Amino acid sequence: MEYYTFNFKFTYTDIIKQYSVEKNITLKNFIQDIKNRIRNDFNINDNEDIEIIEAGQENDELACPLESSDITLKQKYENKYKIMSFYIKK
Repeated sequence: MEYYTFNFKFTYTDIIKQYSVEKNITLKNFIQDIKNRIRNDFNINDNEDIEIIEAGQENDELACPLESSDITLKQKYENKYKIMSFYIKK
């Protein structure tokens, strides 16, 4: 299996975490997997909402969260995965 590694930064903080994910995972499963890891790594209650926001958008820390989809990370980010990062908003 091949993996992509992305940086995830909590909005309005200096807290950054790096996660590797299988490149053929769907966006739907990617979002859920990352949310689970974040909850576990930072002791966030399951009742608290977490959003994953693609960095690089206008007002990116305030941008809309990544939408769940059945397309894979490879399909969405193949040509730019090395420069992709995300925000975590709770």
